Amino acid sequence: MLEARGEFRVDLNEESFSALAQSDPLRAQDILIQDRLRVSCAHNSGEMLEISAQKTNRCDAFYRISPVNMGASKWYSIEYAPLIENVGSSNNFVAILDAASMQSTTIFAICRIFHPDGRSEDVSSRQIEIRKKRKKHVFSINTDGAETFLNDNIASYRIIFFIEARNVSTDIYGLQITSLATINQKNITNNVEEIRSVQKTSVLPRLKRDLNAKSRRGWRTKTKKPWALAKDVFIDFEQGSEQEVAVTRRDKHLVVDFSKATGRWRTLEFRFNEVKNTETVFALLHFQGMKLSTPALEVTLVLRQYGDNAGWTDVPIPVSLVLHAESKIEQHLIDVSSLLSNDHDYHRFGIFMFFPSGLGAVAIKELEVSVFDATSTHN
Repeated sequence: MLEARGEFRVDLNEESFSALAQSDPLRAQDILIQDRLRVSCAHNSGEMLEISAQKTNRCDAFYRISPVNMGASKWYSIEYAPLIENVGSSNNFVAILDAASMQSTTIFAICRIFHPDGRSEDVSSRQIEIRKKRKKHVFSINTDGAETFLNDNIASYRIIFFIEARNVSTDIYGLQITSLATINQKNITNNVEEIRSVQKTSVLPRLKRDLNAKSRRGWRTKTKKPWALAKDVFIDFEQGSEQEVAVTRRDKHLVVDFSKATGRWRTLEFRFNEVKNTETVFALLHFQGMKLSTPALEVTLVLRQYGDNAGWTDVPIPVSLVLHAESKIEQHLIDVSSLLSNDHDYHRFGIFMFFPSGLGAVAIKELEVSVFDATSTHN
């Protein structure tokens, strides 16, 4: 379930904004701009930050942050304290920064976790570039590598954006923080329903591709070629004269048997057509009751972007996915926008699961992939 953790929007009518807009820019090393948003820099050699309040011709309000006396190797930070200190449980944060820069500069985000015993640890996102054009920049932060991220293991946490100073001004219009809650094994039904209702927006309606044993009655077929298991869900494997895949329904599971497909690869694809790239497009992979007939195997995830003239481009999805012989419940958040090219406003792509050659059969109770716009999440 995606949950809102906090939102900051520069407001023309905010008293602190009005006061700063009518005065000279502030200069300091540590400034609380508004509410829970703070900017700061190193206190070593006279580094300073200059803050001004401005608006565009369309009356869009923003804060301009200008580093002073900083070299190319220096960084300053924008720190946001989420409105919800009691985090619940989470393994992914999505931090969206609405910003522009006078010149190109680098930025990354971290989740700083404070433990009850006074220790802290940082979990970082990937590093991206801010350019002159105003844009919503998306940072996905996976906390799986941190210590158990639950209520009784943390005292508080902060989302901090680190910006390469380089004496380049940066304009901040707002930010939004959401998180993907860890599955509650004791309340599976509610979690699944919450995941399915995560997105309600007219900009990018939630698009769902679903594969489960209930989708057809009396599953029983064999195929020697690519085949549609369900609407926009396809099975494929390396072709050959003796290659074959069997699909049956057994014990409330859809069983896909690859034992006679001895080629190097076999895949399940969840295909999406004409998806508008809002720059904050994410996919949510959710499965339950999915297990193998073999020991644990790592599954490779790939985003295939279809182009003109039947061509395509494959990009690895940086998610670690291991399937086991026992039934498990898992969900993974995928930053789709970061993987799409900038060639088109609308995209046709498939999210692939590439199974290794050692796989015999995979049993699926339910496997669902949903695509949505993260900025329209209100849960």
